[in-house]
Amino acid sequence: MTPMFRTLLAATALSSAMPLHAVAADAKQCESLTSISGGAMKVTKASLVTQPMTAAQARDTAVGAKAGGGGGNGAATKTTFCRVEVTTAPAPGAEIKTEVWLPEPGKWNGKLLGTGNGGAAGSINHGTLVGGLAMGYAVTNTDVGTHAEAGVGAAAAAFKFGLDPERRTNYVYRGIHEMTLAAKKAVAAYYGKPQEKALFSGCSTGGGEAAAEVQRFPEDYDGILMGSPSIYFGPLGLFQGYSYAATHKTPAHNIKSSKLAAINAEVLKQCDTLDAVKDGVIENPRACKFNPAAMQCTGAENDQCLTPPQIEALNKIYGGLKNPRTGAVIYHGLQPGAELAPAARVRISNEDVGSVINPTFTGALGWVLPADWKADNWLTFDFDKGAEDLLKKVAPYSNDNPDIRPFINRGGKLIMWAGWGDPNFPQYNTANYYETAARTVGAKAADSMRLFLAPGVGHCGGGEGPNQLGQNPTDLNMSPTHNLIAALDAWVTKGVAPQQIIATKYTGNDTSKPIARTRPVCAYPQVAKWDGKSSTDDAKSFSCAAPPQE
Repeated sequence: MTPMFRTLLAATALSSAMPLHAVAADAKQCESLTSISGGAMKVTKASLVTQPMTAAQARDTAVGAKAGGGGGNGAATKTTFCRVEVTTAPAPGAEIKTEVWLPEPGKWNGKLLGTGNGGAAGSINHGTLVGGLAMGYAVTNTDVGTHAEAGVGAAAAAFKFGLDPERRTNYVYRGIHEMTLAAKKAVAAYYGKPQEKALFSGCSTGGGEAAAEVQRFPEDYDGILMGSPSIYFGPLGLFQGYSYAATHKTPAHNIKSSKLAAINAEVLKQCDTLDAVKDGVIENPRACKFNPAAMQCTGAENDQCLTPPQIEALNKIYGGLKNPRTGAVIYHGLQPGAELAPAARVRISNEDVGSVINPTFTGALGWVLPADWKADNWLTFDFDKGAEDLLKKVAPYSNDNPDIRPFINRGGKLIMWAGWGDPNFPQYNTANYYETAARTVGAKAADSMRLFLAPGVGHCGGGEGPNQLGQNPTDLNMSPTHNLIAALDAWVTKGVAPQQIIATKYTGNDTSKPIARTRPVCAYPQVAKWDGKSSTDDAKSFSCAAPPQE
C-alpha cells in the first residue's frame, strides 16, 4: 500500500462504517452495487469513501490542470468516491480480485481508465487508483489472479503461479479482461449509463497486459497506452540464457558489474554527440555503432578496460541472439546507453539484482523448461532446434501477435512507449513489434498508432534523460503535449493525434525540485534535432525530424 493511498484513506478505515458526513443517498447508491453480482463475478463490498485530499496528493485535478498543472495552491479539498471490491472466480483457486473506484457523478469525466501491474502482479496497485481518481476517471485495477508470492526478491518463487494453468491464464490475458468487464458493469450501474470511452494504461507487465487487450480483446478499450511491454516471453528468456552463455564460456569471459560505468562512459564517448548535443544521453541508439574493442586492456586488467574474451562476450550481448544456422534474429540485443540501469547488471554481468530480471530465472520461459533446469545448461544449449522447440511451447503464453487489425478497424488508438535506457526488455524489440504491427495494419497505422522512445529513460521511468512523460496517472503536467495518458485521451475523444511529447527532467529526478531540462520525444522513427544555437535544456530548441541515414 502506497503512502498516498494510506493518507487518502486512513481515516475512513476501509472496513468500517461510513463517515458521519457522508450523504446517505449517495451511500445507498454505492452500496446497491452489490446487486450487480452474477455468474463468476461477485461484488464483495461497495462503500462510499470520503476523505480530505490535498492538492499535492491530487496533483492535477481538473482545477489544477486548468491553472497550469503542478499541484494547485495546496488547499485541501474533499474527495468522495464509491469503492467497489470484486472477486471473479473463473476456476477454483484462481480467484481474481478487482477494485473499481467511482468518483462522484458531478466530478466524473465520463470515462473509464483501466490500469496495469508490474512483475508477477498478485496485488492491487492502489497508487494508480488514487491517480486516476484525481484525474476524474472511474478507475480500476486488479491483482490479476496470479496469487504470486509477496515480493520479487525470489523471482522464481514469485512466478511459480505459472505452473497452475488457470493462474497462468489469468496472468497472460484473463485477469485484465475480467477486471474490465467488472468495471464496466459497475460504471453503468452507478452512473445509470456506460462510460463514453474506455482507456487503458500499463507499463512492463502492465504493457504486456495492454498488448493482451489489443490483441485478444479488441472491444474492451478505445485507447491503450502500452509501456515497455513484456510481450516476447520466449525470446527474452532465450536471450538471457544466451547472455549467460556468452559471459560464462570461460571464467575469462565474465564481465564484472564494476566495469559497467566505464563501458557506459565509452559508449557516451563514441555516441553522445551524434545528435550534436553533449548531454550524457544518446538520442538515437540505432545510430550508435559502439565498438567495445576501444576499451581493450593494454596492460594489467582493471575496471577501466576489457580483455579480448570480455569484448567477445559484450559484442554478443549488443549483437543479439540469432539462429546459429540461419542467422534469423530471435531477439535483438541490448541497446548502447543502458549500461547504468539495474537490469544491465543482469544482462551484462549476470548478477541477481533481486527482481524478476535475474540470471538464473527466465520469466515465463521457466514454465516450459525442465523442472531441474540450471543456468549452466545454457552453456551447451542448442540455440537452433532447441530454441525453436521452446518457442513453440511458450507461444500460447506470449502476447506478441502483430495482427491488431480488429482493434484498429473499430477505431482503437494505440500509443506505445519505452525508454531507450531500459535494458529490462531491450528496446529494439519494442520498436520491432511496433514496426511489424504497423506493416500488418497497413495504411490505417498512420492514423491509429504511435511509438515514443524516450532517450535516456529507464524501465517505465527514471534514468539520465527527461523522464516525466505522464506515463503514470499521478504525473504532474496534465497537458496532452506533456502527458501520454492525456495525449491518448485527446486522441480518442477529440481526434488529435500526438506528434511529440514534451518530457521533463527534474533536478535529481525529484519532482519537488526545479525543472532541469525539457526535451521533445518524437513520434518514431523521428528524433529530436537541435537548432544549433538555443539552450539544449529547453524543448523549444528542438524539432522532430527524420533520423540521419545510418
